[in-house]
Amino acid sequence: MPNYEVHFALELPFWLPLPSQHFTIVLGETKHLVRLDNDVVRIDVGDFYRRPEGYLVRWIRESEREAERQRLEAEYPDLPVFQRKTTTVATHIREVAAASDAELMSAFQSRVPLLIDESVGVVNRLLEWYRHVAVDVKRKQEAHNVSERELPSAIVSFWNVTEGMRQVGGSIQPLRQLDTCPPPPVSESEVARLVAGLESGVQPPLVSALIYAAGTMIARGAYRNAIVDAVTALELGLEEAIQQWAQNRSLPEQVIEYLLHHGSFDERCNRLLPALGGPHLPSQKKDLWDDIVTARGKRHAIVHEGAEATLVEALDIGTACIEGVLAFGP
Repeated sequence: MPNYEVHFALELPFWLPLPSQHFTIVLGETKHLVRLDNDVVRIDVGDFYRRPEGYLVRWIRESEREAERQRLEAEYPDLPVFQRKTTTVATHIREVAAASDAELMSAFQSRVPLLIDESVGVVNRLLEWYRHVAVDVKRKQEAHNVSERELPSAIVSFWNVTEGMRQVGGSIQPLRQLDTCPPPPVSESEVARLVAGLESGVQPPLVSALIYAAGTMIARGAYRNAIVDAVTALELGLEEAIQQWAQNRSLPEQVIEYLLHHGSFDERCNRLLPALGGPHLPSQKKDLWDDIVTARGKRHAIVHEGAEATLVEALDIGTACIEGVLAFGP
């Protein structure tokens, strides 16, 4: 029985400045292979107005754009050719055993939506780790500098590797939303961190994810949600800082575990953090401390009293929470 490669190719709604290469992504006990191509151009051929289901899609290298466009115009003289800007395509590669093309198509036809959803989950894990290494909170990115979420399309193609990668079927499917992703490129060392994170099978630290989520909420106008996420990140950041300061002092794990589960936020900032060698924010950075007190008070009002929030409040609180996480150290 021949082996087939099933390619779920997802066109991302942004350009991702990473090396074009294969990544191994571990989710649970399963290893997934994703090929990233970030120097491709999408070319569409067809009449979008009268035949929206009947057009072709090609992804090609930037260097081959013009030659491919001319070839398609010659092959389909009665149809218009559209080309889009350079983009990133993430292809989730799966191996499947099937007796024939027909058996492969039959087996997958009813499961395609679920398999596409799985592929989006795999690619989102890649984006989560990219976001962590590229927008580490210690770079002090502005919480509100985030673009609106977009809903991309997935081009789903089935390929037979035993016959020279011959395409045997394809369709265009709507997707649930992919995570948005920031634009800053990463260094070689950060790519190494990304690879290690993807292969670890765990999610990236929650603090940076929550800060980025707060920025996304601000961009969408969900100011109350943004404040809740930002303050939650602040409080988790304090826990991480306490753990790091305690480990720096070589305290036993049992003691560290006890410290992480006792005391209020104020008690930890006023007594525990300075005792471990960290800063005493109420005296050393009084303005920041006042902003943190305001942020936590606003979060409490939102959660327990249904208070509304403004853009200015969300931006100020997001900034204060980022600065607070940075100030906790070490």
